[in-house]
Amino acid sequence: MEAPEIDTLWLCAGQSNMVWPFAWMPEAAKQHELTRLGDGPLRVTRVPDRAWIEREAPRPVLSWVCQPREELPAIPAFLSSALCHATGQSHGMVVSAIGGTRISSWIPRDAFGADPVLANDAAQHPRDDSPAHAAAHAAWREERARFDHENHLREARGETCAPYTREMFQGPPGPRSLFFPGGAFEAMIQPLATLPFRGVIWYQGESDAETPDGYSSRLERLLQSWRTLFANPALPFVIVGLPNFTGDENARHWPAIRAQQREVATRGSDVQFVDTTDLGEAANLHPSNKSDFAARILPTLLTLLQKS
Repeated sequence: MEAPEIDTLWLCAGQSNMVWPFAWMPEAAKQHELTRLGDGPLRVTRVPDRAWIEREAPRPVLSWVCQPREELPAIPAFLSSALCHATGQSHGMVVSAIGGTRISSWIPRDAFGADPVLANDAAQHPRDDSPAHAAAHAAWREERARFDHENHLREARGETCAPYTREMFQGPPGPRSLFFPGGAFEAMIQPLATLPFRGVIWYQGESDAETPDGYSSRLERLLQSWRTLFANPALPFVIVGLPNFTGDENARHWPAIRAQQREVATRGSDVQFVDTTDLGEAANLHPSNKSDFAARILPTLLTLLQKS
């Protein structure tokens, strides 16, 4: 890691709401949130969402190079600023998150065990190391990047986004996909194994609403496998509960996901649940009030620091 002096490292992981930058907010909301962020020091870096996973790929170099604040992931930026202000120390937020990923993407395949959903995901998406697949995946990444950019512009203008097909959203299956079982873990978590994280902030679950049964079991597998990877059986996890949302047909399952997130925190050791039910926007999958989410998470992080 290329970094200035940082007192505490945090891992911010999950889906799009964890990585959502100010730049993708509607203009008025963006200006409001940037004003709330202020001009204080920030330490935020993103793990690159590599286009494919190579068997012996070099570890990504994480750099804390300054960039326009509007390009930073909003929740981690607010947390870095608030923690610095509250403690007088530097807090680095390492962001490893991909929009639209199911939890199976973030669990190593050798930890799937007998979980029926994970086993089904793995069976439906076998590895494909062929040159043809590599070419197909490269073409998809280019097309997906254009599609995403156009949709972000539409959302910022308050327009309706163009719908994603499953094929457009996830791309061709195989080892080069971050969306398929174990893909995001191999590309974006495993390379971080030597970093001394104080805790993990996990904001995910929206994409699992389609198959909510057993989410708690999969989340517990993730916690255990990550603690093994980081050689810290007591690594704290802060689970951000899904907020209020009623904007699509899978939203009816969000309360079930939320209940299972709370359940894992209740029966787990060194696991905290942050309730954000009242912070969401019913019709917006990506609520713009990210400062409110960070403010809700902050007390839990400060409590963890007091215990250390």
